[in-house]
Amino acid sequence: MKRKHLTQHERFYIEKRKDEGINPSSILKSIRFLAKTGSQSC
Repeated sequence: MKRKHLTQHERFYIEKRKDEGINPSSILKSIRFLAKTGSQSC
């Protein structure tokens, strides 16, 4: 089943990366990678 909403961790990650000047497509790729590896369950 696919998730449709971002977790609080993902929202924080996006905000932090935007502040660093990372472009949105790179942020999205990183989040997809984190989701596949299960790293955000911490």
